[in-house]
Amino acid sequence: MGTKTVVVFWASVLASVFLLGGAVSAGESVSRDPSIATVVILGISVIGLAVAWTIPARIMFVVGREQRRDPDRAGRRRRREASPS
Repeated sequence: MGTKTVVVFWASVLASVFLLGGAVSAGESVSRDPSIATVVILGISVIGLAVAWTIPARIMFVVGREQRRDPDRAGRRRRREASPS
């Protein structure tokens, strides 16, 4: 996995954590006082959370598929990226 991929993976995981907190907080607010604004915030948080979860899932799916197809090639790529040229 390249450096850019790792950064995107962890950034989307971090965004998922923040959106999960927002969804939980908005859900509690909706259960106490169901106004239009809190329902909209809850909807945006849940949609953002679903999108943010798909990014790391897709990255891990592609990396796993690459390793299953040709584990030798994936290993060489990792060694080549690690070695200074």
